[in-house]
Amino acid sequence: MAKKSFFCIDGHTCGNPVRLVAGGGPLLQGATMMERRAHFLAEYD
Repeated sequence: MAKKSFFCIDGHTCGNPVRLVAGGGPLLQGATMMERRAHFLAEYD
């Protein structure tokens, strides 16, 4: 079994929890953030 580690920063904005992945995530394909989001959802979610 492979292990993956990534660096996150947890916080809150107006009482809502926020988690920012600041490092260690996969390299995403796409020219725009919308394309990268679609790639992430298709391959990693």
